[in-house]
Amino acid sequence: MPGTFAGTILKDMSEERRTLGRYEILGTLGRGAMGVVYKARDPLIDRVVAVKQVALPAVFSEQQREEFTRRFFGEAKAAGRLKHPNVVTIHDLGVEDGKPFMAMELVEGQSLSQIIKTRGALPPHEALAVARQVAQGLAYAHEQGIVHRDIKPDNILVDRSGRAVITDFGVAHLEASDLTRTGEVLGTPHFMSPEQVKGESLDGRSDLFSLGVVLFEMLTGQRPFRGDTISSICYQIVHAAPRPDLSQLDVPRPVGQVLAGLLAKERQDRFTDGNAAAAAMAEALSQLGGDETRAMAPLPRTGTSTRTVPGSGARTLPGSGAGTVPGPGTVPGPGVETVTGIGSAPTVVSPPRVLPSAPSPTKSGASRAFVAFLAALGVLLVLLVLGGVLKGLRQRKAASLAASTAKAAPERPAKPPQVQPPTGAQPTAAPPARPPAGTTTHDAAKAAPPAASAASSEAKPAPKPPSAASAAAVTPAVTPALVPLSVELTGPLLGGGYAIFVDGEMKRQAAIHGTPDGLESSKPGFRVTETLELPAGTHTLKFAVRPPFAGTALVKEWTLVLQEGRPQSLSVFAHPRKAELFIREGGGSGGPRRPAKD
Repeated sequence: MPGTFAGTILKDMSEERRTLGRYEILGTLGRGAMGVVYKARDPLIDRVVAVKQVALPAVFSEQQREEFTRRFFGEAKAAGRLKHPNVVTIHDLGVEDGKPFMAMELVEGQSLSQIIKTRGALPPHEALAVARQVAQGLAYAHEQGIVHRDIKPDNILVDRSGRAVITDFGVAHLEASDLTRTGEVLGTPHFMSPEQVKGESLDGRSDLFSLGVVLFEMLTGQRPFRGDTISSICYQIVHAAPRPDLSQLDVPRPVGQVLAGLLAKERQDRFTDGNAAAAAMAEALSQLGGDETRAMAPLPRTGTSTRTVPGSGARTLPGSGAGTVPGPGTVPGPGVETVTGIGSAPTVVSPPRVLPSAPSPTKSGASRAFVAFLAALGVLLVLLVLGGVLKGLRQRKAASLAASTAKAAPERPAKPPQVQPPTGAQPTAAPPARPPAGTTTHDAAKAAPPAASAASSEAKPAPKPPSAASAAAVTPAVTPALVPLSVELTGPLLGGGYAIFVDGEMKRQAAIHGTPDGLESSKPGFRVTETLELPAGTHTLKFAVRPPFAGTALVKEWTLVLQEGRPQSLSVFAHPRKAELFIREGGGSGGPRRPAKD
């Protein structure tokens, strides 16, 4: 029930002001099947509060009334110990006309259901900011042993500063279970967890699933589980994936990962507690470029209602704690009192002033990113221009230096190459003496070549035998044959990552992107196939799978013998609940199948 927000005061002027316990009733904030929420003033300390009185069915016997009042006080006392900025504070308890009531903190703002109804889908950074505060409040309550059991937009209030507050801790499930009349259904089960629908025992992770449904509605403007009957809605909560599917949502990937961690069907697959969920939302906010401490921007007030106050002139409403009623000349007609409209604060104000609207965080962030992109592009162009100028100067300087060197160097005739005698050759023999008398020059020329040939043969060195190193270099290396190995990795994971090591060297590494129907049984999970080519022989393989939001990875080694010409395959199943990897061989003999020692 949206009882504690300061909304439109539905005060009937025909009713005289009355009291509830010691509290002076100033107006009605909300009515429902379970009771009424009033705006009231505590005269002892002059504090404006919200007072919720439960409406007990007329068919209740006196014993049933006393039993319910006892349980109501017990739950309210437990919730009254909660002191957290994201949990509404309970001030007092009492009984009036046989009906229990409790006085609570009055939150000046709107319920989340009114905000969604007014604005529709919210930007991701605003939705995450609200959900993160709710997760922090739930984490604190769960640490105190209190489970809400009825998290929904009606029970989440957002004040003018953007602070999100959870209401009705401890008493919502009492109303839903004990005050249901025969044949009457209170609301719909859209926000219930699967274990809550099945009637199982509940813990804090049930509230986290409900928070996931709330976050889904904030992001899309619609609920993930819809149907014509309560039975069909309950069936979808337990068995069906959200509609639209998480993989088809038009939201940033970090936001989708947060939704997957909240809306898992099995509670052990969700975030472990509210602190883990809040940390994941803070990380998603940082990746979106938003401030993780920023809450939802206050909404402008919409609509006004007026009523005539006898007399004229401005006056202050008792206990309103804010502002005065303007007199003649400030509103149409004298003595008119203006009260804020739909879901806004119960403050009597002057005529609404037109305030300059703050720039949208999304647009301002986009404009800042565009300006940064243009600045980076300008710097890059300047660097390219400077690089081209410097390169041209260097080329011009080199050409000038080459030209001056060519002019200064004198032209010299080319020196004929000198032929060095080979090492170990004998010195050239002296020219032969002049032939003796009676010998012609022709005869001497005939006799000279054999001598020169002999000298030349003596000067040639003997050929060296080839070295062992050169002989080894000539011999071709024998490359072992490669054997295909197919590795299939599966498991009920929607995120995280995996890595494959072969003989101590990492061969594959990638992130896991699971889908709600990634397994053969149409359950959420992932299925990945990696193909490796390894030399024939014995290898030690190590597989590491890191589940999402877990500090340690699941690791297992496997010894595999690959034979030439026989492809092999392995199936690796990640079991997060048992914190273990299961490996099975298939395809080819593959040698002995045995896990390696850790």
